[in-house]
Amino acid sequence: MILDTIRNAAAYSALGDRLARGLRHIATTDFSTIDDGKYELSGDDVFALVQSYDTKPIDDREFEAHRVYADIQFIVSGEEIIFWADVDHLTITRPYDDSSDAVMFGADRDTLEKASPIHMKHGSFAVFFPQDGHLPAAVLSAPTPVRKVVVKVRL
Repeated sequence: MILDTIRNAAAYSALGDRLARGLRHIATTDFSTIDDGKYELSGDDVFALVQSYDTKPIDDREFEAHRVYADIQFIVSGEEIIFWADVDHLTITRPYDDSSDAVMFGADRDTLEKASPIHMKHGSFAVFFPQDGHLPAAVLSAPTPVRKVVVKVRL
């Protein structure tokens, strides 16, 4: 997992052209002029999902992880908590589904106490790889509107 602010995005260009392309897109795009939706940056290899939502309580939520794509999650506005845990310490609740590129894991109290909460604010990004279980969009103290871009980067 990588956690940083978008002003440092260029520092990660050595991790591959696809990741660099996704970070460059985030760093150079004015998302206030773009509608929610899916935007191809390099076919199915790199694409962006622009989202607007309210953060949610963690009750009845699950961790997720992906095998084909890494997630770059960038906060355009608002703030949220993303819980992170190594998938080796999580319990599968739904096996891997290749149509959604996701495996789901439980998020009971014991799991959440062992997970690391990441406070994401405007301008911050996190990159999640296959070993990184993550539970995004969690409420900080009260439901808050968030605008986020998730760039999917084929590994």
